[in-house]
Amino acid sequence: MKIASYTIQEKLSDTAKTSVFAACRTDNPGERCIIKCNNTAQDAENAELSLRNEYEISRQLLEPDHLSDYLVTDGQQYFVRHYFEGITLLEWQRTYKPGLAEILNVCSLIAAKLGQMHSKFLIHKDLSPTNVLINIEKEQVNLIDFDLSSRLDQKSYFVETTQ
Repeated sequence: MKIASYTIQEKLSDTAKTSVFAACRTDNPGERCIIKCNNTAQDAENAELSLRNEYEISRQLLEPDHLSDYLVTDGQQYFVRHYFEGITLLEWQRTYKPGLAEILNVCSLIAAKLGQMHSKFLIHKDLSPTNVLINIEKEQVNLIDFDLSSRLDQKSYFVETTQ
């Protein structure tokens, strides 16, 4: 299956709200990506805003050389982002039964990622063990699922914190 210039490789998740696929660019099969789309026709306007918000937040967080795109094809919106090789925090905990030192190391990596978000005045709002991806070999974490995330208004933040 193809979506614009992307070839779908596999479905990673499918809920009533969204579907997530692993894909690659047609012109560069080695460049993997994630494609997310809405499944619901009900409340389509809010679903579109949610997907667009996820794209905007992700775009601000990705490394400059990482892929991020927002597509509309045949009336369907798609959010495309760089593929992160890893497993969820939940899968990691269940599969590897990590010790305290490993848990503290991962918590430190998660805190650093959240610090990066917060330094850009971004709030995740849906942090959970299924929204944190871990690559243990590379000692990297990645946060996903930004559809509920928001940008903190800098002006009101400074007004509230300086009073």
